[in-house]
Amino acid sequence: MQSNVCLIDKINPLFQRYITEKTLPAFSKLMNEDSHHTLNTYSFTDWREKNSDLMMSDMEFTSLYLNSKGDMRFGLLFLIDYKNSGNIVEKLVGSGDFSQDLKKSALLETGNILTGSFFNAVSDKTDFTLMPSIPLYSVEPFALLAEILEMNFADTAEEAIINEIDLVGNDTDVLIKLIIALDPDDGQKLS
Repeated sequence: MQSNVCLIDKINPLFQRYITEKTLPAFSKLMNEDSHHTLNTYSFTDWREKNSDLMMSDMEFTSLYLNSKGDMRFGLLFLIDYKNSGNIVEKLVGSGDFSQDLKKSALLETGNILTGSFFNAVSDKTDFTLMPSIPLYSVEPFALLAEILEMNFADTAEEAIINEIDLVGNDTDVLIKLIIALDPDDGQKLS
């Protein structure tokens, strides 16, 4: 576990750079407003503990989940609460009147754009090849979504490293929470 703590200290500034250089500008352009972000890096256990209230609640989130194959293995989970999912789609479509199919399509495209920007940042800085999966769309409680990440990263000797990023529009306060899980062995490749 000690090596994981040292790795977390090394991963946090790398992810700050990836998000600041590529993902935040993509989010700002997508939302057509200036934006900011916060990023914190945790072990999986610490992340679950930090979010224990959400783990216990039945509040549902619109989520997009995908993972990567190739030179590194990531799991990316976009969490958007009900209010923000409507605000994002309204901002993209230009109207508050939209079908569930249009909402799903707009949110999937948002996930594709933000994922692409993140993978581009990692590839640009490392020359690693990353191949993202097709995003999976669902509306589920937080605990179930966290379980998806855990199941996909449970086979490692050490806990997954979790990067929790909040992307926030400055004018509208639209928020997308991006959770990036990273296998510790792959984290060593980055550091």
